[in-house]
Amino acid sequence: MKALIALPLVVAVGVSGCVVVPAEQRPPPRVVVVQPPPPPRAEIPPPPPPPPRVEIPAPPPPLADNPGPPPSPDSYWSNGHWKWDGRDYHWVAGRWIVAHAGEVWIAPHWEQRRGAWFFEQGHWQRIAAPVEYVQVIAPRPPPPPRVEHIFAPPSPLHVWIGGYWRWDGNGHAWVAGHWEQPRTGQVWVPAHWMRGPDGQWRMAGGHWQNY
Repeated sequence: MKALIALPLVVAVGVSGCVVVPAEQRPPPRVVVVQPPPPPRAEIPPPPPPPPRVEIPAPPPPLADNPGPPPSPDSYWSNGHWKWDGRDYHWVAGRWIVAHAGEVWIAPHWEQRRGAWFFEQGHWQRIAAPVEYVQVIAPRPPPPPRVEHIFAPPSPLHVWIGGYWRWDGNGHAWVAGHWEQPRTGQVWVPAHWMRGPDGQWRMAGGHWQNY
């Protein structure tokens, strides 16, 4: 009777064949992350072609200005220049400049570099006297600069060197203006007089200097 009771239990175990694994020992479910596809790459348009180079013709020779009376003994003449408006040249007359201590007004002008013409704006620049420059001091003021008739230049590149009063030790003597060939990388500093705090008059300029 005892054997008949035990037999069903053995048969039940053999038929099932399953092993139950606790939940905490099961591997986590596999998660697959699907990245969205990259946005379509925008096509970069080619750069626009460079604008056509505008060839500016050579400016005409400077016109002969007729300066009016200078405003004061410490003034000097700034040459006129040609202005390019995109189609043609127009003359801009020169003017008198009242001297600034230690500075000089560089008049607007044209320069030729690498076969092309470039316009340089007018600006103030520090005076850099050459090593051999000798300071001239006069005990009395010079007369106002003379009004010179500026005659036609030999070429469009020539620079007008304005006249000035030179102190010769006893008095002021006038040195007439003239045209000169330009110097590469240099500008002409007009000769002019400045009154110092001690009441004496000192000459400045009258030389070429680097930009």
